[in-house]
Amino acid sequence: MFGAGGDVKYFVVLLCLDFLFPSSSFSQGVGSISFASAAPTKLPFPVPGSIILFFNSSRCESCNQDLEVYALTPNGNVFEMIYVGALDTDGDPPYVESVFLENVGEKSRGDLFLLVSWKSGHPGAGIYTKNYAVYVFSREQDGKKGLKRLVDIENKIGQTSEGTVDGKNGRPEKVSAKYKNADGVRKILRGLGY
Repeated sequence: MFGAGGDVKYFVVLLCLDFLFPSSSFSQGVGSISFASAAPTKLPFPVPGSIILFFNSSRCESCNQDLEVYALTPNGNVFEMIYVGALDTDGDPPYVESVFLENVGEKSRGDLFLLVSWKSGHPGAGIYTKNYAVYVFSREQDGKKGLKRLVDIENKIGQTSEGTVDGKNGRPEKVSAKYKNADGVRKILRGLGY
């Protein structure tokens, strides 16, 4: 997670977060928020020395869980928490498979790529899949919504699934995902000319 020899400043910040939220979850009005099943990741996004944090949240008891993304950014002797955005998935809580930076624009200085997976199933139809999606954020603010999502890039990459789906004539059919890791996503990006 951190460079050779570690970085005490970041360790202390993460230790403070753990101290503030020892139960790993807390309520916030309607719904709840908890640490996601993804390790904090140190990346130079949106500024050098930032830590990307992931939280599972649910706006109501029967809602799907969203994955909320924040960047803990250094600003002198203090850290600021910047809201990156929320990712909505249809199915089980999302799992962060990979976090990486890629340039996808002419003026890009490294856009944030989040490869997320979640399981979904419909037992009556014999459908059981692990779904994958890529969410892409630029360094630009998008008003109060967080950082700007590059939906056009996300759509070009598309979502993919692996498992059993409802095939032709209602018969279960096995499918393979076109990507499952950062290298697979990068291969698709190169094929798209990025």
